[in-house]
Formats: sequence, C-alpha cells, structure tokens
Amino acid sequence: AAARFAEHGVEVVVADRGDDIDAILRRGFDAAIVSFHNLAARAMPVLRAVTPRTRIAVDSVDVHFVRMRRAAEVSGDEVARARAERERAAELAVYAAADCVLAVTEDERALLAGLLPGADVQVLGNVHRLAETVPPATGRRGALFVGSYGHAPNADGVRRLGAEVLPLLEAAGHAEPIVIAGAGMPD
Repeated sequence: AAARFAEHGVEVVVADRGDDIDAILRRGFDAAIVSFHNLAARAMPVLRAVTPRTRIAVDSVDVHFVRMRRAAEVSGDEVARARAERERAAELAVYAAADCVLAVTEDERALLAGLLPGADVQVLGNVHRLAETVPPATGRRGALFVGSYGHAPNADGVRRLGAEVLPLLEAAGHAEPIVIAGAGMPD
C-alpha cells in the first residue's frame, strides 16, 4: 500500500523501519488523527507545542479500559482490575485533551460523552465496505475467523472457540471445516 500512496503523493512514515515519527510531528499540520490513546499521549504534546492550531482527533479504536476491566472481571484478577482503572484514568485524560474523540460505536460514543462532559465525541466506525450482493449459502462450507492475535480479545476468542464451542459443535454432529487465520498467533 505504501507504493500506491506514494504514487498519489502521500508520504508514508513507518517507525518500524526506522523513520522518525517525532520529526514528522514537529512539522505541524492543520489536522491530525491519532489512533490509540497511548500514541496520542506522546504525539499531542509535541503537536500542541509546535503548532497549537493543529486540531487533534484521537481515534479510540476501542475503549481500552472497558475491555481491560471486562477481562479482569472474567478472570477475577484484582491486579488486572487495578491496571484497568489506571488505564481508565490515562485514557480519559488523553481524550479530554483532544479536540475530538472518535469512537467505533454509538455505545462507546455515549459512554465517553458521559464520562467527558463537553467533549466532542463522534462515531467513526471501522471502515469496511458492505457487499452489494452476497452469494447464496449454497456451496459454502465452514467458518473462517481472521484476527490479529496480538489483540488479546482475538486470542481469547479463539481459545474459547477451541475449548468450549468446538466440542459443542462436534457433539451436535457438525463437521464443517473451521479455519483460523491471522498474524501473531500464539501456540
């Protein structure tokens, strides 16, 4: 995709290949959309210092502290619960300092708007094109799960699929194939 962007005059900076993100931030821009609150915590002070006029939107991607709190509740892990509360404070502080917060769903927008009175919280759903037509089910078999397994909920979902759902399907006589795909998959 980087080559395609370059063909259209879009500069692509990749920290993983050694590009200097901080140098880019120091250029100043009219607007910036920063994904994830932890990156925004680092980027916003630089942008505010260099170009106070830059309008900064933070894309939550998901409300991290809610996901962390739910995981702590399921596991009963009090250390994880405390970590989720620290994450809540840090995450909300970043959102409060932004000019706009982008939530993925209306539920998350309402949650954040309630926790951040006066904040501009908008919905920017995950960007997926909807299929205009869907082929008929005839001829299709099985199920596919695609995920990035560095994201704990995806790894948890696959573990649950294997430990709880798959035995139920097998007991019910379902023998359709299941494919698990993605990056960063644990053993």
